[in-house]
Amino acid sequence: MPVLRRPALAFPLLLLALPAAVGLMWRLGLAEPPLLRPAADATVTAHGAAARPRAAASGPGQAALRWKAVLEEAAAAYRDKTAPAPDLQRWHELDEAVGRDAALRERLIAHYAGLADASEKRLVLELLSRRPTPEVLAWSRQLVASAEASRRRDGFALLASLPPEGEGQRELAQALGQEHDRAVLMGAVADLAKTASAAPAPAPAASQPGALAEPLRVLAGHPDPAIKSASLRALSRWDPGVQADAALKQALADPREDVRLAAAASLADDARRAALMRKELMDIAERADASAALRRAAVEALQRLPLDPHEAVSLSHLERELDARLAAQTASH
Repeated sequence: MPVLRRPALAFPLLLLALPAAVGLMWRLGLAEPPLLRPAADATVTAHGAAARPRAAASGPGQAALRWKAVLEEAAAAYRDKTAPAPDLQRWHELDEAVGRDAALRERLIAHYAGLADASEKRLVLELLSRRPTPEVLAWSRQLVASAEASRRRDGFALLASLPPEGEGQRELAQALGQEHDRAVLMGAVADLAKTASAAPAPAPAASQPGALAEPLRVLAGHPDPAIKSASLRALSRWDPGVQADAALKQALADPREDVRLAAAASLADDARRAALMRKELMDIAERADASAALRRAAVEALQRLPLDPHEAVSLSHLERELDARLAAQTASH
């Protein structure tokens, strides 16, 4: 259900769905899950049964005082799916308290440094994400400069969650240009692609490439096809300029199919670029020796363009044929 596709993040993001429902829609774009519909005075278990009602919160300040207990409760429920779900009201209060209390943010940052539990670390990151405050920016810099790859990965995730027009983007661009670990790079560029695609408008602006454009262009030429593919997806969203146009057009002719697929898929939401590369996309769609997935991505991009009646009918027939092939491939596995 969440937009993010990292399984480890599914539960903490579910916890944040309540504040998301009142306007903090970050990385979530779907309807409210069943877990978030308990009665006002009760929680639910992981199996959907009502748990014992909890005492009402005694005030906004209590969330700050109980933050460790709230984190531990949520982490325990994440580790043990049979445990009662955490109290969403207390989590919502804690999330709001973190937003307004710099001292609480500092305590959470210090708490992260001593944590060994991965689920509780992830919860701390979720609470501090989207908050471009001085202490969060300073901590992000420390994380991306760490000698430990897992901490750098967390730092990139935190920076990618910050508003695209702020200082966080410049920090992220600088760190991205200095990173060499494959797993960290893959995670960072994947975060950037998802963050930009979740934005209501093209980021950073319709006509002006942001600070991230240059390091993403470099990574779009990376020798590792997985990093190159992920970088092309991110570049298509963060750089609206002609240099990115050239990189995407070149990628459509790459000898590696996964790179061509990344380029074609990135054009499905960009009618301007799809129109520029119409011939290349049509060639891919009509190639009998290309995979069904690649041809389907090209068809999807072409269907965003004005088509004459013959082209529209032809692409519609091809779409159904390719969907049938993909369904058969999925069933066979």
